[in-house]
Amino acid sequence: FGTMIQVINRGKDKLYLDRIISRICIALIVLISQKTVLKSRPIISILHSFIAWAFVLYMIVNILDVIYGFTMMSLSHQLNIIGNIYRLFVDIFSVAAVVATAFFLIRRFIISSDYLKYHENILIDKSTLSSIRQDSLIVGFFIILHIGFRFIGESIAIQIEGIDSWQPFASYASVIWIGINANTLIMYQHVAWWIAIGLI
Repeated sequence: FGTMIQVINRGKDKLYLDRIISRICIALIVLISQKTVLKSRPIISILHSFIAWAFVLYMIVNILDVIYGFTMMSLSHQLNIIGNIYRLFVDIFSVAAVVATAFFLIRRFIISSDYLKYHENILIDKSTLSSIRQDSLIVGFFIILHIGFRFIGESIAIQIEGIDSWQPFASYASVIWIGINANTLIMYQHVAWWIAIGLI
């Protein structure tokens, strides 16, 4: 972030802080609605939006998961309909974000789409191109591993506690753990939790 601030401060004009509250509100609306992203290439844009929405949602998810991990208090199961809707949203957007991220990694590193290549008229330091690809790979694997292990942990919890109709995808995935004894499942759940939270 220090480098980013230095780059911004190199600008010729000053950084305006007027109407800061309203501008933050506008930025949040754009982030949540993704209206600037959804203007073109609908399929690509929707997949990109899934990742952005998951990022916003997981700010809440990670806080609640840490509370659960250290207190065993599952707020999402204690808030009745609100908790049910929360678990449904997290279940759906977890799968959507992992699928979308996998798609973008395949698109960049396997298919090598021409849309991701820089044209000759773009001024860019050639030495940074490999770093851009490396950063994309790191971010992509972070999303898949962080959300993926959290999803695995939920599927294990469902296998222990019983099917949760508000988590359809995790419930389907829970059949993977059939036949494994409860103590082993609890250990797996703890490992998945620590990996998911530890990646942050």
